[in-house]
This record gives sequence, structure tokens and C-alpha cells, in this order.
Amino acid sequence: IGDWSSDVCSSDLVDEVEKRNRLKLILPWLEAKIAAGQQEPAIYNAMAKIYIDSNNNPEQFLKENNVYDPLVVGKYCEKRDPYLAYIAYAKGFCDDELILITNDNQMFKHQARYLVRRRRLELWAQVLSSDNTHKRQLIDQVRSFYALLPSASTDSVTAGCRHRRARVDRPRGRFGDGQGVPVDRKSTRLNSS
Repeated sequence: IGDWSSDVCSSDLVDEVEKRNRLKLILPWLEAKIAAGQQEPAIYNAMAKIYIDSNNNPEQFLKENNVYDPLVVGKYCEKRDPYLAYIAYAKGFCDDELILITNDNQMFKHQARYLVRRRRLELWAQVLSSDNTHKRQLIDQVRSFYALLPSASTDSVTAGCRHRRARVDRPRGRFGDGQGVPVDRKSTRLNSS
């Protein structure tokens, strides 16, 4: 492969080898490309897939590498290991895919962490909507995660809850499911607002 591979498009070669389920055959070529400083996502996508299939520290690779395409690798991981799909989707801020994979695999703890860290009100509105059948499980995980957060980090949860409360057609002070979220007002600095 090394003699003629400079004439071949990396993504085309990777696609053809992957169709035949033989990615490991080009591992030395992929490693040589990376060592030569190649930054083509197709090369890193292939490396991620090899690490995932061989269980060779895939979590570390997905967290530390910034070149692979999170959508491609996340999709590849969905059936193999949903947690690895979650890592890839979280890294690439693939919000809709992350919500789907965490809902489908009941990974509400991970979804709650992502939502708190992401701090996007439209995501909170999406997951707390009345048509979300997983809302109850997510709220339970947000509550438990919320209780463990340092007070400086609770502002994002509080903001999300306030935004959602304002949009819900229920009495003020409710979390959308008819139950309030336990809030330590001293640590969240709600008294001053």
C-alpha cells in the first residue's frame, strides 16, 4: 500500500477497505499517515473505528483526538457501544444525536450532565417538553446531579429550569411535571435574583 498510496485519496481507500470489513489491514498505512502529519478526518475516523472494534482504549482516543468526525464515529458506535457514541456526540456538540442515543439507551445521567455543561436553553426546552416520554427519568437525574454540583455550576441548571417554567402552561413554581426541583437557595444564589 505504501508504494502507491500517495496517488490514492485517503477517504476513498478507507471507504473501500471498510466496505470489505478490513480496516485493520491498513492500520500501518494509517499510522504512517498520522506520523507524517496528515489531518484528514477520514484517516482519524478509520483509526477510531479500529480502536473501537479492537477495544484498544477507544474512550481515550475519542476524548483526546480532535480530528475525527463526531457524527461519523458516533453513528458507527451506536450499535456497538452507546457510551462511546455519547462521547463522540458530546465532543462534537451533536445535540440531537446525543439526546436520541441517551434516550434510547436510558443514559439519563449522561444526558443530564451534558445538558448542564452545554447550557443551551433550547436544549432544556426540547428535553423538558411535554411530548418527551423520558422527561421523568431525566428530571430525576438532573435532581441528583444538581445536588452534587458546586454552587457556581448550579446557575446553568437554574437558568434552564426558570426558562422552562416560564414556557410551561402550569402554575408558576412547577418544573413541568407538577413537582418542584429541590433547590438549596443559599448555594444557588437565588435569593439575590
